[in-house]
Amino acid sequence: MSAAEPLRPRVFLARVDDYEPARIRAAVAEGVDFVGSFPTGNVVAKADWSYAHRRLGTAAYTRPELVKGALDSLLTRAPDLFLVFAGTADWGRSARRMAGKAWGNSPDFRRHGFLALPRLFRGRVSICPTDEARYYRYQLSVGRRMSSEERRGVDPIEQACRYWDRVTTGWELYHADGVVLFPKLKSSHLVHGLGGAVALQGSGFLRGSDLLDGHDQHHSRRLVDLLELTDPDLIVTDGVEVGLGGSPQTQAGHRLGAVLVANNAVAHDVVCAHLL
Repeated sequence: MSAAEPLRPRVFLARVDDYEPARIRAAVAEGVDFVGSFPTGNVVAKADWSYAHRRLGTAAYTRPELVKGALDSLLTRAPDLFLVFAGTADWGRSARRMAGKAWGNSPDFRRHGFLALPRLFRGRVSICPTDEARYYRYQLSVGRRMSSEERRGVDPIEQACRYWDRVTTGWELYHADGVVLFPKLKSSHLVHGLGGAVALQGSGFLRGSDLLDGHDQHHSRRLVDLLELTDPDLIVTDGVEVGLGGSPQTQAGHRLGAVLVANNAVAHDVVCAHLL
């Protein structure tokens, strides 16, 4: 597909009652065929490991069983696909520690969570959290940056205005051939009620020092800024158990039994909003 012929935004919804690897593999394979987007080469991946706790944060993170099932499908179909999991956790928390605490019920993930993935997919999957990575400053191409007065004020601002004109994040995005997201379907009072793909690609790749910069009435604007760098080629969402009805870190889990596959972050979030 050439750049002049963009893919039509598509979202595939599959019924998956439990974190059963074979069913997840089949759902992802069918979903990728439907949306028509398949990543190859060196790809940056991001799962939601913003917060994980065995008792208090059981529905706050993407379950590693879902990611394993998706990787089984993707890596089998593309022998030239290599993924590096990047991104950050909530402000003040180590991303590697949260990834390690994002446990699953499968024996592969009961002790080490996402940190078990490089062992399961040797040479194909690695983990390099943004707070441990080399940084690179990316110049954004469209729109002028907001002034200090505009950031502090409450008056309407022109739509094309950016919160940032340069973004500092991990070096691996500079070399990436694509971006794949693995969000958790959950409600969030921090991002207009839904913690979906747009929020994950936005704040999920920021440095810790930038996470709170603009986390106010301008939050949506800075999420759009990041789409220039981290607009995903493929999204596979954990909706088997959704987080609903409270803090995005500690809310209760509710069984929905769904896996979503999409090729567009905005279309994905529209469907997720209807599901919640």
